[in-house]
Amino acid sequence: MIIVNGLKIYSDIDPVLISFGSIKIHYYSFAYIFGLLIIPYYVNRDYLKSKELTDKFSTYIVLCVILCARLFYVLFYNFSYYINNSLLDIFKTWEGGMSFHGGLIGFILGVYLFSKKYDKRFFAITDICAVITPLCLGIGRIMNFINGELYGRPTDQTWGVMFSTDNTMLLRHPSQLYQSFFEGFILFFIMLYLKKQTNLGKKEGYLSLIFVSLYAIFRFFIEFFRNPDEQLGLFFNLLTMGQVLCIAMILFISSYLTFTKIIKKT
Repeated sequence: MIIVNGLKIYSDIDPVLISFGSIKIHYYSFAYIFGLLIIPYYVNRDYLKSKELTDKFSTYIVLCVILCARLFYVLFYNFSYYINNSLLDIFKTWEGGMSFHGGLIGFILGVYLFSKKYDKRFFAITDICAVITPLCLGIGRIMNFINGELYGRPTDQTWGVMFSTDNTMLLRHPSQLYQSFFEGFILFFIMLYLKKQTNLGKKEGYLSLIFVSLYAIFRFFIEFFRNPDEQLGLFFNLLTMGQVLCIAMILFISSYLTFTKIIKKT
């Protein structure tokens, strides 16, 4: 439930969507389910055109995304906790702890392995996903808001939100909604426009590179409103881990473009 008291917004939404006895389905699960349904659907419709291949594609993606998203979170966001506690906790993905940057690498790895195995064009698949993925991200960030997690830094702005999951009970930026709007829905419409209204959609690889670049830029600036991970704090008293990884994404894209340009010239 969201309560507006004067200019103060208090968020206390039950993160459980449906429960059957001890089995609970959280709102955040909806974002994963949505992504796992819609992305393979469009990949099949626009390129694979084979239910059997699409099922195999889904298997590659699910396994690689979950594995890499979890490993990135463990290694870059909470390494000391897992080293000092039971290593078996690494496998408890249902308790939370996934990294988008790791998930992105897992997705790229999954598409690469699938493309090599079944002789498919890598960028033909990633370009389709580059248009649809922001929509999934937008929904996912709304689910973060409902869960009362990944909230923003303290603020005195009138739209500040007090989360029931925050022990400090301070008004905070609803950074999950900022991310949902820019990294999700705005980016979705940009990618859709580029695909439908420009020639970029006809050049394999361009949409994929644009998606990664724009995501990194949006995420980098919104991170200034997002509360740093408690166990990490800020690097150089300025940057969050998310921003460091976004810089790495931009450097990778720049290096890739430079390398391919050199290859074409030679």
